Amino acid sequence: MKSNAPTGSALASIETLSNTDLESFVRVLGGVFEHSPWIAQRAWSARPFASVEALHRAMLAALTAAGEDAQLALIRAHPELAGRAAAAGALTASSTTEQRGAGLDACSAEELARLRALNQAYRERFGFPFVIAVKGLDRQRILEALTQRLENSRDVEFRTCLDEIGKIARFRLEALLQPDRPPAGDAGLRNLLPAPLTREAFAPFGDVIQADQAAQHFTINGGNTERFHDLANVAPGPDGRAIVSIFRGQPRALPFLVEMMERHPLASQAFVPLGPQPYLVVVAPAGAAPTADTLHAFLASAGQGVNYAPGVWHHPLLALDAVSDFLVIDRAGPGPNCDEISLSPPAVLRGA
Repeated sequence: MKSNAPTGSALASIETLSNTDLESFVRVLGGVFEHSPWIAQRAWSARPFASVEALHRAMLAALTAAGEDAQLALIRAHPELAGRAAAAGALTASSTTEQRGAGLDACSAEELARLRALNQAYRERFGFPFVIAVKGLDRQRILEALTQRLENSRDVEFRTCLDEIGKIARFRLEALLQPDRPPAGDAGLRNLLPAPLTREAFAPFGDVIQADQAAQHFTINGGNTERFHDLANVAPGPDGRAIVSIFRGQPRALPFLVEMMERHPLASQAFVPLGPQPYLVVVAPAGAAPTADTLHAFLASAGQGVNYAPGVWHHPLLALDAVSDFLVIDRAGPGPNCDEISLSPPAVLRGA
C-alpha cells in the first residue's frame, strides 16, 4: 500500500497524518515520546485529528491509560541532562537539539560537576531521572529547578516528570508538523476578538487583580508602603487549602484555535503575571458546558491578574510574545477539581 506519510525534511500536515496508515504514522511520530513509539501506536486509533492540539491530547490520553508501570518506564527512558549519554554522543536527535538549545553542551567544568551531582542525588532519591522541558530555559534556571525539586515527594515528582514530558512532546510535535491554521471566519467558525480587561467586564467570571486607584488601598510600614488590599475572593473550597505555585507558559501564536475549555468546580484559581508581557484570557460562564458562542476573550496587560471564580470555564494559560511566569493561587485538597470539555465547533482567537 502506498503511504501518505511525508518524506524528507518537509513538515507533515495534521490532515495527512489523520489519513495515513499505522506504520507511517508511527514512523513520523514514534520519537515524540522518548524511546516510546507505543504511544503513537495507541494514539493512531483516535484519528482523525482536527489540530496539533487534538493529536497531543490523544497521545497524552494514551499515556494516561497505560498505567503507572508504563509511565515509569517512559520517565526512565529519558537521558540525564548533560549526562553520560550526552558525553558519548548517544542521545536521540531530538534530545541533542533540546539540550544544545539550553546551552547544556557549553557547561563550565563547575556547572557540569554540579549538574551531575544533582542528577545523581535526584535519581537516588526518586528512582528515576530528572526530566524537564528545557525549551526557553538556560543552565541557571535548570539548575535552580533541579535543586528545588529535590525537596518534593516522590509522588509529586512522578507527576511533575509526566507533565514535563507532555510539554516536551508538544514542542516536538510543533517541530515536526505544520502549525494549525484556523479557518477564516467565513468558513463558519466564530471569530473571537479580545476586549480590554476591566473589573466590570470580568465581574461575571471572577476578579481582576490590579493595583490601581479603584482598589481599596492605604499606607502601612510607617508610610513607606502602599497596600492594595483584598483584591480577590480566593476560595479554596471544602477541605481544601490555598497553595501558591508558579506556572511557566510558552507563548501562543495568533490566530489560535480554541478547541477546549476547563473549569475547577471546587475552588477559585488566580493568575498574576510576573513579567512584562501581556496575555489573553478566554472564559465562559459557570454552569452548562460552553460553546463557541458563549466564549468571552480579554487582553490582559502585565499589571493585571485574574481570579477565576469556582466553576467558571476558562482556557488554560495563554501567554503571548515570550515564555512567561505567573504566580498561581489555587487549591490543594481531596476530590476531583478539573473538568475539561472539547469545543465542537471550535472558535478562532484573533488579535485585538
